[in-house]
Amino acid sequence: MRQFVEDDNQFKDGILAFDKRNKVKLYKTHNTSEDKRIYSYLILDFKLPKDIHFKDFTIEQSIEVDIIKNIKSDQSAKKAYVSPVKMPERINYINSHYFTLGLSAVCSFAFERPVVSTKNDYYNRFEVANEHELREIGVEFPRTIRGPGAKGFRIHNEIIDVWEQRLIEVVNLLDKLTLSESKEYEVSYENLMQSFRLIQLAHINKKEDFDLGFSFIIAGIEAISQIAIDKIDFSNKPDHYNEWKNLSKKNEVAKSLFEEYLKVQAYVNAEINNRDLTKRFVRFLITYTKNSDWEEVFYNELITEGLKYRILFPNEISVVPELKPNKLTEEEFSIIIKNTYTLRSEFFHMGQSLPHKRTNNSSCDRFFHIIDNIKRREELFKKMEKENRIESPFEEWTKTQDTLITFELMSNMARNSIINYIKKVLK
Repeated sequence: MRQFVEDDNQFKDGILAFDKRNKVKLYKTHNTSEDKRIYSYLILDFKLPKDIHFKDFTIEQSIEVDIIKNIKSDQSAKKAYVSPVKMPERINYINSHYFTLGLSAVCSFAFERPVVSTKNDYYNRFEVANEHELREIGVEFPRTIRGPGAKGFRIHNEIIDVWEQRLIEVVNLLDKLTLSESKEYEVSYENLMQSFRLIQLAHINKKEDFDLGFSFIIAGIEAISQIAIDKIDFSNKPDHYNEWKNLSKKNEVAKSLFEEYLKVQAYVNAEINNRDLTKRFVRFLITYTKNSDWEEVFYNELITEGLKYRILFPNEISVVPELKPNKLTEEEFSIIIKNTYTLRSEFFHMGQSLPHKRTNNSSCDRFFHIIDNIKRREELFKKMEKENRIESPFEEWTKTQDTLITFELMSNMARNSIINYIKKVLK
């Protein structure tokens, strides 16, 4: 790990610091003990109302910090929710914030929310930062409470309990993976933490750039799916490969043909590899989300009103039947997932925006957004005009629509699939 960061962090340092096995060789700045440990900080987008305890560290309840106040009303326009973290005894060195850098990714993955950490260790010491210092920390991730762009952050206690259990589960699985030093697993602690980081970046970037956030979730899943699902082996050479190669050394025409063959083969292999990545991504999600409880896909009303929202407020649920993952055949769901993966590829490699019209789900469309495909719709209109008809069968009309996975379902599938895969690996 690096001694000097100047507020420019690299996540690999957070991976090393969070790993209990790692013997950090940085300058020691504190004499810690079991009863005397350093505080660092996480910044959440909600107020954590209670402490969450682990074997060697504690995430304490959030401190509500006023960032900007309205001059006329003297009410806060922006707040920050800073949770002190009582770090393990082993964290006693310079740049102790590396630990919470790693922890923030784990929390974000488990909560399916944006969670950030401080960029330095200026306020990391044996006591919690004072009011002024907390405001300095909170500036890193302020939340708008009143005025333009304001959003409510009331979280039902049932949801807090769910998030707590999810986080405890993830940390315990990571502990189990890292403490079994004598056993080699197909996926490493480092692999998982990098995946968590991509998913954390998805949640952090969603508000600023939905397309980037959504694509990061897919990238986070892909990082594990390429390990979990075997790739297609196309390395075998043709039976006459060596014969062609030897002949190319003796004959210019044969040499030219052999070189052309190698170019074509390289192109074909690349195409096969690209299709293979897609297939493995789809197979991973289908395999490791089979037994998911789809009611766990959160939406704002559920988060504020609790897990029984749909029972308590049935009149607020749309009478239009909702498309659910468990109502789809495996083939139908696979096609939707495949198309979603393609959207990410087109975004990163071709600069094409995602077709989503809304950035959030709701109680009426938790899992999918149905949108019109303008190109296919226009083709249908041309066909109808050519056939001199003004009506279209429902089945024909639906073929002009695209079924898009919501950000929330994608996030849920990422967490569920990766957790289920880790459990399978650790058996």
